[in-house]
Amino acid sequence: MISGLVTLLAVFVTFKLLPSEKEIERQLQRQYSTGDPQFRRSMGVLLGPPPRAGVKVHENRPWTEKLHGEFAAIFGSQL
Repeated sequence: MISGLVTLLAVFVTFKLLPSEKEIERQLQRQYSTGDPQFRRSMGVLLGPPPRAGVKVHENRPWTEKLHGEFAAIFGSQL
């Protein structure tokens, strides 16, 4: 019992002494305003190109709906 309390106390003290998150050391300077064409180009490089015409975009469904559809396909198939 005592060793458990000592261990718990040691873990608590260790986590209190460690920094929980990193501090921002310096601020980044803004190079472009949001209306600047270069801003759109930079964001396009970071996020990738927009979908082209004819590309199907699907919304994310909850995993339970996906799983239900997969089970229906598995158990509904005939061998």
